[in-house]
Amino acid sequence: MKNEEIKNVKSVDVDKISKADNKAEKLKEKAFVEEKDSLNSNSSNLTKSEEKQKIKQAKEEFKKNKKLIESKFKDYRDKIPSIKEEIKNNSISKIESEISDEEEKKKELKKLSKKLRNGYYPVDEKVAIKLSGAYKYYFSSDVITKVIDNLDLEIMRNEVTVILGPSGSGKTTLLNLISGLDKPSAGDVITNNYNLSWIKERKLIYFRKVNTSFIFQQYNLIPTLNVEDNIKTGFEIRNKENEDIDIYDLMKRINIYESRKKYPYQLSGGQLQRTAIARTIAKNVDIIFADEPTGALDEDMSKEVLSILIKITKQYNKTLIIVTHNPQIAKVANRVLRFSNGKIVKDEVNKNPVDPMSLKW
Repeated sequence: MKNEEIKNVKSVDVDKISKADNKAEKLKEKAFVEEKDSLNSNSSNLTKSEEKQKIKQAKEEFKKNKKLIESKFKDYRDKIPSIKEEIKNNSISKIESEISDEEEKKKELKKLSKKLRNGYYPVDEKVAIKLSGAYKYYFSSDVITKVIDNLDLEIMRNEVTVILGPSGSGKTTLLNLISGLDKPSAGDVITNNYNLSWIKERKLIYFRKVNTSFIFQQYNLIPTLNVEDNIKTGFEIRNKENEDIDIYDLMKRINIYESRKKYPYQLSGGQLQRTAIARTIAKNVDIIFADEPTGALDEDMSKEVLSILIKITKQYNKTLIIVTHNPQIAKVANRVLRFSNGKIVKDEVNKNPVDPMSLKW
């Protein structure tokens, strides 16, 4: 890739990825925001005056319920400043007690200041994601829908976790919350030591850039770039605080090296998803989210892609979270969270995850 071409990747193709990321932001659990047009069900039996009165009453009831929900979480919001101050003081004390060199101490305090401005919330080093009393409501027209209901959860680092549930269970909303695509109505959602509840919408884009990466069902590759250059777009927006990954070694490990000069239209579904996985790893963030990563593949290709995905995330010490409705995929995970009606109904630790190649759909 020539220098001029690399510039084009930075200025144009990375921008396309950013646009794709913004597009992903709009995935806000549509299944839960369906309009319920109950007002019109008996309208034929009402006069115009009666119909207007009924609509007015419904709107007033909606406003009242929305206000009750918002006031319910006022205590949580009021406590945030004191929690932030406590985190700041504890973090400063830790730096001052552990670092004796003044120059090094100044550098760390400067880094801390930036972290604090971006929602820094340190938790146990073994924990990648932590939810505490998390709620998510959607307000649409005259409908209020509770999608996440007072959820407490910890997901450990360097493990494969599967969030399993049927369509409409709330698992996609949970993915949106823990990945920074959406914000909770109340409660704490802490990912990679940052409280996403505290971060403004515009700063969530930067948070996702340096902390998380996504593998989607539809690959989201750039059609005008070959395999190698698609993977390099991930490398160009990598987390530079982590050690760089050799993308050529990565392509060999993922068995896509020989196809590196091919374009997406020349690849099979399995090769497309392997390229998407390689791009995700090249970004070199700590946490990877896979939303139905085998949904567009047949059984044999699904097993191959799952095998590569799990193997490669373990080799590079990443935390992998897979969201799926397929119970067979749960067998490959270290932990399975069965989700229904906005709650975890079953939390299973799998001591002996199976080889993806042995799965039967």
